Amino acid sequence: MNLRIVKNVLYVALPVALLAAGYWIGQTAIKPRLQGPSVETVALAPVGDCDLEAGGCTLRSADGIEAHVEVTGRISPLRRFGLVLRTREEVEEIRVVLEMRGMEMNVRPISFEPAGDGAHEGTAILPACPAGRSDWEAQLRFRIGDRWYGGEIPFVVERD
Repeated sequence: MNLRIVKNVLYVALPVALLAAGYWIGQTAIKPRLQGPSVETVALAPVGDCDLEAGGCTLRSADGIEAHVEVTGRISPLRRFGLVLRTREEVEEIRVVLEMRGMEMNVRPISFEPAGDGAHEGTAILPACPAGRSDWEAQLRFRIGDRWYGGEIPFVVERD
């Protein structure tokens, strides 16, 4: 009888323990990497009009650091498109997360590769929102030396 009780407890306790461990790992190890650095980030503000598909968006910090972000191809759900980040400074690390506020769309962070002349290129695929929304935000973070810079670029995706 005791063995049966222990067995039943293990059937319940083991999955609960595994779920708790997975949640803890996600909150402490994975989520902070997606959200970007935990150190202070120097704010980047848009300069003029920001339209990723029509010429891109230039962001500037108070200390004069400037970044220009543009799209190659057309942003459309379920289709690959490219993003290009250009700066005059040598960027050591870039993190861009595409997010829809209030929704869990599970878009992977974009990986960038140097493309020469201060440009870095990456590609992404946006999911189609099951609620029919089309409002997105590109959360940009990059590091120059020991300083992080960051800004947000809102954009709207046209559905086919």
